[in-house]
Amino acid sequence: LIEEVARVFGYDNIAERSVASIDFSQPFQRNISADEVRQVLVGQGFNECLSYVLQGSTTAEIGNPRFVPLLNPQSSENAVMRTSLVPGLLDAVAHNANFGNTDLRLFEIGKIYGTASASGTSSTEAFIEEERVCLVLTGNRAYRHWSRMPEEYDIFDLKGEVSACLEKFVLDKSRFISYSTSNRLADSALAIEINGSYAGFLGAVKAEVLKRFGIDRAVYVAEIQVKAMSAKRTKQYATLPKYPRVRRDIAFVLDSSIPAESVERAIRGNSSPLLQSVELFDIYRGDNLAADKKSLAFSIDLMSNERTLTEAEIDAEVKRIVEGVEAKVGAVLRAT
Repeated sequence: LIEEVARVFGYDNIAERSVASIDFSQPFQRNISADEVRQVLVGQGFNECLSYVLQGSTTAEIGNPRFVPLLNPQSSENAVMRTSLVPGLLDAVAHNANFGNTDLRLFEIGKIYGTASASGTSSTEAFIEEERVCLVLTGNRAYRHWSRMPEEYDIFDLKGEVSACLEKFVLDKSRFISYSTSNRLADSALAIEINGSYAGFLGAVKAEVLKRFGIDRAVYVAEIQVKAMSAKRTKQYATLPKYPRVRRDIAFVLDSSIPAESVERAIRGNSSPLLQSVELFDIYRGDNLAADKKSLAFSIDLMSNERTLTEAEIDAEVKRIVEGVEAKVGAVLRAT
């Protein structure tokens, strides 16, 4: 092709140069590739699936009723383009269950299709084509063994797996948001937000959807836009600390409806640079608490890069954090 362009342009019109150079001084956006995501998920113990891009209209509308139909389909089961990766993986779950394999960690990376509006697809701008990654957990966390009781996966297992994957690409620029949703696939869904923009969801597949696929046990799914995982990021490195960290535990009593994330944001928002980490380690409901109350206990690590902290500095930092949490979320200090 280059030779043809040169011939048409004219070889005599091409300037002769003996030196060539490439300028790398400008930063370029780094796009996450499917292979990078695949490598991380395989490292987390997931097995990859490949499902068919064509589906029946009743299956495709589970993910999005604005599907793209084929003009000349070969059968009604393969008449439209898929709108979600979830149905294909549910087929894989059902197929494995028929052969006695019920403990599964599956993922798929592929494209989904749809239309921007329900008013037709008269131009190419009306179509949506997006690469996504979908994760599925179902069955027991570990193989049966005499030394432990079997435990089934729950939504927190999937949330942890998604968090671990996202940390590889977007560091701490992601969070999960509980929201009231009309999601056709999942109950108790959490929105996945990356750099302040919606990037996907995770939740438990609805019972009526599982019934359609002949699945009789809980299945947890997450579907994320691969493009959102390519958000621009900057890594910063620091020397290892010279001074010791100090850990303090703080417990608050608050309304059951307030999420732990709100308390964590209040802790971080009312702290100084001495705060290094915040970890929720206990949730309590029961005796000595009202029915609409709960207790959340957090561990906070404090450290200075310049000196060893004094007790007075530690107490002042803890007091600042407690007062901020009490003011922002209406919590009451239970214990320190």
